[in-house]
Amino acid sequence: MNKKTWIGIVAVVVVIISAAIVWRVFLPGSDGSTKELRVLAWVGYEEDDFVSAFTKDTGIRVKIRTAAGGDAVMALFTANPDEFDVVILDPEYIQKLAPAGRIRPLDPTDYSWDGYPDAVRNHPAIRVDGKLYGIPLRFGSNGLVFNTKHISREEANSYEVLWSDKVKGRIGIWDWYLPSMGVISLLAGNRETPYRLNDAELQNVVDRLKTLRPRVRSIHASPRDMLAALAAGDTWIVPAGGEWVAGLLRADGHPIDWTVPKEGGIMWMETALIPAKAERINLATQFIRWVQSPRGQALLATRRAYYGVPCNAHAIPLLSAEVQDVLHIHSKDDLLQLFRKLRTRELPQNQPPEKWQDIWEQFKAQTLK
Repeated sequence: MNKKTWIGIVAVVVVIISAAIVWRVFLPGSDGSTKELRVLAWVGYEEDDFVSAFTKDTGIRVKIRTAAGGDAVMALFTANPDEFDVVILDPEYIQKLAPAGRIRPLDPTDYSWDGYPDAVRNHPAIRVDGKLYGIPLRFGSNGLVFNTKHISREEANSYEVLWSDKVKGRIGIWDWYLPSMGVISLLAGNRETPYRLNDAELQNVVDRLKTLRPRVRSIHASPRDMLAALAAGDTWIVPAGGEWVAGLLRADGHPIDWTVPKEGGIMWMETALIPAKAERINLATQFIRWVQSPRGQALLATRRAYYGVPCNAHAIPLLSAEVQDVLHIHSKDDLLQLFRKLRTRELPQNQPPEKWQDIWEQFKAQTLK
């Protein structure tokens, strides 16, 4: 070979070796592999600005698969138990997954708690038998979301507004039994334990649902459908809605607000779990810590899929005044006050979930007895 050929070969080898070094430096797995981090989450986590910010800050490439609804995320995880390194899921599912050995216990010292109020950090739903299994990322309200052109804040101060003549035929319902039945359970008098009902208390919820159903205009299969109906003015009020619905609509100029009625609200929360079969533990921990940071929390608060309240109070100053107004959160004290107004969403405790799900299907089909 001539000299130019040898120089060309050497140059190619140098480029290949350099690329391999960069790949390993910026995409390290806990096992030294170069595979990307795999995350299963609610919709919103896959949005480009969120993913690109994480990769820019950490050098870690991430592949995110999403679903709408805790049951849907749970079903994907159940069907693919060894596919993901992080699962973003509602804490009520921790109580099923941890005893079954499906998720790893976490070392609290591996994570960043600066800015987390003690009430959030020590939430009982993220622990089983004293062990930590979930890292809270954001939370929000299942209360009432309403059109301010037609409904006043005073009228929205009770779920009883759903039975007023004004809103008949203008009610939207989110097609997920847990939050929607939860707020009706609060109205039925179960203010402290809306998911821990005896059979008589559950029947009271059924009776309320039975009279509500003829007043409903639409049952929305997804949050996107709910947003579209409220934006168009087809529906004026949705129980189990909150800041996560109002945020996007307000940003687009629609007269939508939300409240936690006097009967209380149901808390939704997203927590980060590490599956028992996860391979890239180091990457998973880095991802969770980044989402816990003020920057990650501020970005997470304003996803185009839906808004949410950051768990880290240090993120609040990073939010615009408009976003703080939509969230009704301007300080750590506001965050704590909202947190304490809400009852934890749980799976049904005294009946199998399938019984509640069957009631919900009867509600949708208008066949409740």
